[in-house]
Amino acid sequence: MDGFQFEMGAANRRALKDRGCREAVEREIILAIRQSLTEKQREVVECYYNEDLSLAEIAEEKGITRQGVRDGIKRAEQQLLEMEERLGLAKRFRSVQEELTQICDHALQIEAENEKNGGDPVIRQNVESILRSAKKLTD
Repeated sequence: MDGFQFEMGAANRRALKDRGCREAVEREIILAIRQSLTEKQREVVECYYNEDLSLAEIAEEKGITRQGVRDGIKRAEQQLLEMEERLGLAKRFRSVQEELTQICDHALQIEAENEKNGGDPVIRQNVESILRSAKKLTD
C-alpha cells in the first residue's frame, strides 16, 4: 500500500507537470477566444485547427471563398493576440503551472524524506492531499 500511494503521487505530479496545466491554459484561452469570435469565425477556426481541414475544404463546406476563410482565420488569430496582450491569460497560466509544479516537487521531497524516516502515515496522507488538490486546480 505504501508503494502504491507513492506511485500515485508521482503519477499525479507527472500528469500535472507534463500536460495538466498546459491543457488548462489551452482550454482557458480557447474558451476566451470563442466568446470573442462570431459564430461563423468560431466555425472556421474550429474546422481549421481542430478538424485540420484545409482552407479549400473549409471554403467548400461553408460556401465561402478560400480567401474568406483565410481572412477569417487571420482576424481570429489577431483577436487572440490582442486578447492575450490585454489579459495575459497564457502568461498567468504558465505562472500557475510553474508554481503548481514547485508545490508538487516540494510535496514529493517531503514524501521521500518521510519514507527515509519511517513513513509517518499522516505525512503521507497530507502529501497525497496536496498532490490531489494541485491536480484539481488543473482539471
